[in-house]
Amino acid sequence: MRRGHIAAGATRIRGVAAGFLAATLLGPLVAPAPAQAARAAEPAGQRPVVWTPCAAAAADDPVRCATVTVPVDWADPGGPTLDIAVARRPATAPDRRVGPLLYQPGAAASGVDAVVHNPQLFSAGTTERFDLIGVDPRGTGRSHPVLCDAAAYPADAGTVPATPAAYSRAVEAQKAFVANCRAQTGPVFDHMDARSVARDLDAVRAALGERRLSYYGDSYGTLVGQAYAELFPTRLRAAVWDSNMDHTTDVSRWVAERSAAVEDSFQGFFSWCDRAPSCAQRAGGSARWYDRLRGRAERGELTVTLPGTPPFALDGYLLGTQVAFSFFQRRWPELSRCLGEVDANRPGCLFDGSAAEVPSVPPGKIHYPQSASFCADHRMPVRGFADLVRLRELALANAPHSRLTALAWSGVTDCLGRQDDEVKNPQQPLRLDARAPTILLTNSRHDPSTPHGWARKVSAQAGSRARLLTYEGWGHGNYWVSGCISERVDRYLATSALPPRGASCPAVPEP
Repeated sequence: MRRGHIAAGATRIRGVAAGFLAATLLGPLVAPAPAQAARAAEPAGQRPVVWTPCAAAAADDPVRCATVTVPVDWADPGGPTLDIAVARRPATAPDRRVGPLLYQPGAAASGVDAVVHNPQLFSAGTTERFDLIGVDPRGTGRSHPVLCDAAAYPADAGTVPATPAAYSRAVEAQKAFVANCRAQTGPVFDHMDARSVARDLDAVRAALGERRLSYYGDSYGTLVGQAYAELFPTRLRAAVWDSNMDHTTDVSRWVAERSAAVEDSFQGFFSWCDRAPSCAQRAGGSARWYDRLRGRAERGELTVTLPGTPPFALDGYLLGTQVAFSFFQRRWPELSRCLGEVDANRPGCLFDGSAAEVPSVPPGKIHYPQSASFCADHRMPVRGFADLVRLRELALANAPHSRLTALAWSGVTDCLGRQDDEVKNPQQPLRLDARAPTILLTNSRHDPSTPHGWARKVSAQAGSRARLLTYEGWGHGNYWVSGCISERVDRYLATSALPPRGASCPAVPEP
């Protein structure tokens, strides 16, 4: 399997970027003491925002766009700068306005697009009370995107190199690709960590002229939210972290726990299929049916043909990865129909959906911020070929049907060859100042990307400064799935009222 085809295919699945996020702990740094966080100064010389109509919005749409200039390196405020793209959708009931609500979606996703193109991003009650603020994080979308030469992508390095020599070649290929991305992108490539993004968001707050902001972070946005709460506890009015990343997860836990989370979602699909008369794979057991399909993929019997790309093999890794991404939004009947097409050697349905458009990506380049941001926030050491094989076996032990997928494995392969000093924000426990608001965490019980156990760990690290609300269903992200969740989130955002400890919301009935 060529890794380039993973990238090409994955970009065609909605929400795929969120699935590449994870968390680990090796060699923690000391978090800033509360007094240090409290003394954080306002960004120096921050100019007010100049709003203009957003290019992609209708003429009568009140949403507006702007940029906020920030340092590339916050430790060198007089050095190079970049412009952060921002969108604002004003509160629809100004007389009831509470303030700004900054929405930070998953990794490499555009907050600007979310706010510009989706007026129903939050409920009517929340959009009445809050200006919705969307940001393209540094290195993504319109905020100086990370660019690489498409030809430099290590497409032939292999998912799991089969020999020590192949492993060495894969490491060197990944190093060369990172060097290419760094050269094409410039200095921002080495400052893609969540704490730098959090400082950018505070610069946005200051440019808005607001003393405090409310925050909604989804998936990777929860890691940015954790950094913001640590750095600027008194500038945070309220915060919701949806689908939580645990920034204490080391490489072994990452591979094991995320593999187990993907397997759990496979088991959920199998359980539904075996009960659903409409599921074609139920005869003889859907798990056994899928195992046979994966065997065909591993033997090279399935071929993908997509517009604009040469045909390529759908191997077991890519099949499992694309099925796992489909679990972000639980659409089991659609998946059943698609797997029937795959079995008939028409697997194009696995790649339906469109990636967000990234403005001004030149021909021959690819926009690839996931590795830069993930590997800036996580030490993922692999100590040679034997260690890589150990991690692979750990993944397989936790995923007997789903096997190896990018949700668990890209965190290993993307960071091969990275040095410790390239990790700007290595794993460490969350430490919140007592003056931070009590933060509302939500998480699906059965999440293929951010396991429920991670939310429990983040909640335990935050102690009295967090409250966990569980959605007892499946999928990645739950505000838009469960009315019970959204009602409690909306109430918290408007009034700071928290659900009882241990509260949960029932799963939405099966499709």
